[in-house]
Amino acid sequence: MREKYIFVLAKSSKPGGLCVAGLELTGNVGSFAYTGSWIRPVAQNAGAIPSDACSDFNVSDIVKIQFDRHEPLPTQPENWLWNGADIETVQKGVNPSTLNSCLTDCEDLWFDSSTDYDYQVSSVHGFVRGINDSLRLIQPQNLVLDLVLETRDAWESAKKKVYANFSFKGRQYSRIPLTDPKIRHVLNPRFSKTEDEVVSMPLRNGDGYWLTVSLSPPFGGNSHHYVLVAGVIEHNGYLNRNYNG
Repeated sequence: MREKYIFVLAKSSKPGGLCVAGLELTGNVGSFAYTGSWIRPVAQNAGAIPSDACSDFNVSDIVKIQFDRHEPLPTQPENWLWNGADIETVQKGVNPSTLNSCLTDCEDLWFDSSTDYDYQVSSVHGFVRGINDSLRLIQPQNLVLDLVLETRDAWESAKKKVYANFSFKGRQYSRIPLTDPKIRHVLNPRFSKTEDEVVSMPLRNGDGYWLTVSLSPPFGGNSHHYVLVAGVIEHNGYLNRNYNG
């Protein structure tokens, strides 16, 4: 068994539960330091963590988690197999102002010009490029969210979806799926009641946000990876302190 402390930077929706991720910490309560390493706790077969196991902590909290072992995937080396023990909240609502030193230094977000959408990365591209990470903390510019009551199939009811549009290192990214449930909660009154009508809006603090961006394992008929915004962190911590869930 391995016990690790994590500064939580993502607690996002995933089929079967939640995707949790954060930066590993070393040291003792009150004197933690970042190791620079990401950790994504996963259940068996890289599955989601059950929602009820995550009810006591939120983004910007420090938690202690017990793991059976490191269980990486080829493009998700951050995965650790959670052993099912209670996840202990060690510190609540830590101000994320120290995260400047943890921003990922990269040229792009796994960008693949061969795909139709900014959120798609082909498995071939991933193999050729040698992708060896799937979690990044970035500071975007010109962040605008698209809110839409989306209908994909005639036999399914419309679902509220949020997409992020932003620029990073001079490149524009459009319609990146945002899976952070607190954003949907905060912005719930802003959705149009008309199906498939897009409401575009910036957040109130302009460029005062970081994004936790995640790359999925390949799946689907064309075997694509998918880029997701798994967490939105406000520089002063207000959003995370007051609207977590």
